[in-house]
Amino acid sequence: MNHPFRWSIERFASILILLGASLAKGEIVNYLHPVADTTLRENQPNDNFGASASLPVGVSGNGTPRNRGLFLFDLSRVPSDAAFNSIKVRFTVTQAGPTSPATAFELRRVLASWNEGEKPGLAATFGEATWAARSNQEFPWTIGGGLPGTDYAATFSGSSIFGGAGSVAEFSSTGIAADVDRWRTNGAPNFGWILLAAGEPTGSGKQVGSRESIAAKPVLELRYMSYSIYDFARVGSALRFSFDASSNQTYGVEYRDSVEAGPWTTLTNIPALPADSTIHITNQLTAFPRFYRLRKP
Repeated sequence: MNHPFRWSIERFASILILLGASLAKGEIVNYLHPVADTTLRENQPNDNFGASASLPVGVSGNGTPRNRGLFLFDLSRVPSDAAFNSIKVRFTVTQAGPTSPATAFELRRVLASWNEGEKPGLAATFGEATWAARSNQEFPWTIGGGLPGTDYAATFSGSSIFGGAGSVAEFSSTGIAADVDRWRTNGAPNFGWILLAAGEPTGSGKQVGSRESIAAKPVLELRYMSYSIYDFARVGSALRFSFDASSNQTYGVEYRDSVEAGPWTTLTNIPALPADSTIHITNQLTAFPRFYRLRKP
């Protein structure tokens, strides 16, 4: 688990001198890509598209087929103490017809398990989601493509407008945030979202990048405050901070000079301890910004 902190030593030092108090939190930004995604295609009810780099969603110009996307994000690396500032889901439109209008699309919480599969446009084998089945032919959806209220939520968690090729659609709502929090705290199983055109009107068809895409992967952006590293203080020419280590768990503390890019350098590694402990870290102040993260190998 990585916890980068968007603060420089200079800023910490200045604030500590002015306020005479330690800081207990920093904003974390996680950009997650799906761990599974695929499309359910009405006119190919037994075919799987789990390895496709671009996924059809919406409805074609002649009213058929309907296409619905499935997207699953792994939240296991988000710390349990995260206090979210914002949660956003973004999709990139990779293809749209020249007369395809801007169309509202919805994300709805999936209520039944499904598997991505691996064979683009080929007949599904064991464990692959299709229009007809969520895992394999022995585990069908309640109806083809899923039944609202049973296979996926009857109401949407968020809505966004999908435009032409190259445009980016962003979902950010209290419903999306509630879904993420519910999954993160194990309040409900995480089966991800289904993406479909609102009301599924004729001509709403688009294609969006999948996790296999090089430049158009879906993104779940999580911004939250974490209290894993705390008690920042300036001690002479050094910065001191602390974190609570769980028993039988190794940790690494790393730093770099930019929060967005560059290699992480190991400051220290903490071996597994027999009991829960508070670890204190000291590092010399520098003349340039430095960003830290706590890592669980």
